[in-house]
Parts: sequence; structure tokens; C-alpha cells
Amino acid sequence: MQRKSVRCVFTGNLSLPPLQDSQPLKTWAALFDPNPHHWSWGAHNLNGPTDDQYTGRGIYLCGYFDVPLDYLNHSDPRIARLAVPKFQVSGLSRIGSHGSTLTSGKSKRTIVVEPGGPGASGTLQVWQEGETITERFSSGQFDVFGWGPRGVNSSLPTASCYPHVENIHHWSLLTGQYRETSEPDPVRQLKIADAMNNATFYACRQRLGDFGRFVTTASVVRDLAEIRKALNKEELTAYFVSYGTGIGQTYANMFPNSVGRMILDGPQYVKDQRLLGGWGWKSLNNVTNLWHDGFLGECVKSGPQKYALASGRQGGSATLEELESRMGTLLHSVLANPVAGYTESDGPTLITYSELVVQIYVSLYEPSTWPATAQMLYELEAGNSTLAAAALGLRWTHASSTPSAIEKHPSDELPHLVICADAYDAPTPEGGLVWWDHLWADMTHRSWISGNFRFLSVFPCRHLKTYWPDAAEVYCGDVNHTLKNPILIIGVT
Repeated sequence: MQRKSVRCVFTGNLSLPPLQDSQPLKTWAALFDPNPHHWSWGAHNLNGPTDDQYTGRGIYLCGYFDVPLDYLNHSDPRIARLAVPKFQVSGLSRIGSHGSTLTSGKSKRTIVVEPGGPGASGTLQVWQEGETITERFSSGQFDVFGWGPRGVNSSLPTASCYPHVENIHHWSLLTGQYRETSEPDPVRQLKIADAMNNATFYACRQRLGDFGRFVTTASVVRDLAEIRKALNKEELTAYFVSYGTGIGQTYANMFPNSVGRMILDGPQYVKDQRLLGGWGWKSLNNVTNLWHDGFLGECVKSGPQKYALASGRQGGSATLEELESRMGTLLHSVLANPVAGYTESDGPTLITYSELVVQIYVSLYEPSTWPATAQMLYELEAGNSTLAAAALGLRWTHASSTPSAIEKHPSDELPHLVICADAYDAPTPEGGLVWWDHLWADMTHRSWISGNFRFLSVFPCRHLKTYWPDAAEVYCGDVNHTLKNPILIIGVT
């Protein structure tokens, strides 16, 4: 297999060599920019002040890694080309009379990261959090390595089934409506989403061929095993989050003898993902508790001095029950009457129930955003929609500091392909849309925050077998291997 790391900065001109390129290394090497001022350096100089501003500074490296598309069919020559970034804490050392450079020694361990999804970008995670991760887990001693799983963003082939991003946004506005906004006839909305799901999977089959068979968690785990070998590590050191914990669990049971230090943060039980819709309806329990005990609870504990939202209607501090009741009233008000908004950057905006719930759901993933979310809800409750409009607008816009190449290939369809392929052989329920409607009602009843989002993520599975009757490989075994190194599980068991 070919693999190449090139010292580079993530720029809008950076893209992996096409799969049909007969000389990919030559194409890739041509992208090299020899000017170190254009490279992406770490913020800190580990060795303190020196005459050379780059000595001792970590550096972001990028490359690509080719893996077999089908591990179980050696006669199939096709490959997947994965985007692979690394934050190298040792930086570079200068050699030669003309100041040419070479990468210096690798760290003792390399922390491999995967932020979840399915479809979340390990490339973007390294770019945004590489330095933070190495400081948090190794006091800045270990390199941090990520990868774009097959089908994700810049990795090839990219699971993008629409010719233009605008098409995705257009149809998502129609098909992504929440059950609460669809009353009194949610089945009508269900039929709209169902027809679009069918059309989308048809488009994926037309544009990607049989690629949908090769995106299961088991296939991604085999890629991870090859990545570990390419890093020349006997054991995998890893920090995996959310759906990434399913990758970690599967890896630990497919390759138990090469599990090193592994953290699974916010785990989803991988065997649940083998059930039809299990990725959705098995992952609802903690979200409402996180809203109640986490977001609202911490708001009340901190008090009005830190959170204006915690102010009581009659003065003093609000109780948890009062605050929860007020937020319920606010959400029902927005459900009945969407709120007009405006920002200079985005122009006219509409704060709807569905969009507001998504914003709350996204915020729960990152406690550092809770103060801003609390202030947004406080002002919205008081009749000021400016912060809410700004927050919703940011979800449609990439941060200016994000290199465009990392996200320039949208892969919005990949999550559905992975979720559905992992459960491709689950029994098909009787009742057709009636069964799915009952599932939607149950999920939204169990969690008003995540029930709709999770349901809409699994609903396309109704059409998977029409276009991909089977998957190349799924892991069907138990999750019970004895490991020489224990796995640290954060969040829930």
C-alpha cells in the first residue's frame, strides 16, 4: 500500500490525488510548499526561546493512506484513500547548510483520535484539538493522529450523493421537520421524508456504485488496524468519542491483542447498532437527564451571578423545577409561533422549534458552550432573538479558521449508509410505515431533545436493502474479550 506524509499547511488547494491517478505520489508531492512560514505550527515552543522560531514547536503534518476497499476479496483491486493528519509534538529539526528540513523523531506513543458521527471528521478534530488532546492526555509528550474514515469529507471516494451542497440544504428543510411541528398529521411528513430517503439512496447507488457495502464499522476497524501497523505501533493508543466508541469496542474484539491504552468517551453499546434503528432508539436515555441535571442543574447551582437565566421571576435564584418549567413554556411558545430574527451577516432569520431544539442538543455535547446557550435562552425568553438568530446562523457556516479543504467534500449521506449497513441483516418489521411511525412517536416521547434527530438518522434504513442487499462485513461477535490493558470508559457503561 502507498502512504505518504508531506509537510504542509491545510489550504483550499489541498486535496487527495484522485483514485484513478496513476502517479498519486507525484501528484501529492507537487503540493508541497517549501516555505516554513506557510506551514501549520503549534502554538507553543516546547524548548523555550531559541534563535530559530520553529525549533521545538509542534507541527501539523498531512498525508494520505491507501487501504483495500474490500478486505475479504483479494481479487478486488479497488482502494479507499484516507486523509490522515498528525500533530507531531517534536516538530522539525533543521539540517544541511541551506536550512533544509527533516521531521525529527516520533514520540513514544501516538494518540489516535476519532470524534464519532458516523461521519465526523478526524482530520478536522486533529486540526482543531490536536494540541489540546496531547496536553490533556500526555502533558504534550505524544503525537496526535486522526483520519477521515472511508467516505468522510476529503477521504476518497467521498460519500456525497448530491452534486451541490445547496441541494442538500434545500431538501433537508423539507424532510427534516420534527414530529411536534408535523401535528396533527405526522404520517404525511413521514411519507415526504420516506420518499426523499428513497431518492437519496437511489442517487447514492448511481454515484457511488456498491460503495455502500464497504462502510460498515467492521470495515473502518480494519482500516484502523492498518493505520496502527503503518504507525509502527504494536498497540493502539486511542481516544474515541460517541460513535467512535463503537469503532473502539469493535476493534478491541476483532484485534484484542493489539489494544493499548484506550479511552471510550460517551460510549454507545456497539451491539445495539446491529438492531434495526438501534443506533437511534438505544441512545436516548441520558440526553434528557443531561439537560435536567447537567445544563439546567449547573445553571441553578452557579446562580444569577454567572447565568442570568438562573434569575427567579420573583427575584433571587430560580429553583430547578421553576427553570425547567420556564424552558418548557418557551419551547412550546416557539413551537406555536416561530420567532422572527435578524443578523447583519445572515439577514432575516426564523427561529423555529426544530432549529432551537437542535441548537440545544448540539450544545449539550460541549459544556464550554453552556454559558452562551444559557444567555441565548435568557434573551429569547425576554423577547430578544438576536443571539438565537446568530447561533442558528453559525450552524450553516464553517468557521473562517477551518481550512476549506477539510470540509470541501460534504458527506452528509455517510451517517445513514454506516448506520443502516451495520444493521443490514436485522429482521424487517411488519407494518411498513406504521411501524416506523410508532417508533418515531416513542422516540420523541422518550426524548424531546434527541428523539427526532436520532429517528431521522435511522429512518433511511427502510430503503437500504433495495440498493445494497448485503454488506461486505459486519462484526457479529460478543464484546467480551479479555485485554491486557483495561479500557477507560467515560460517561456510561
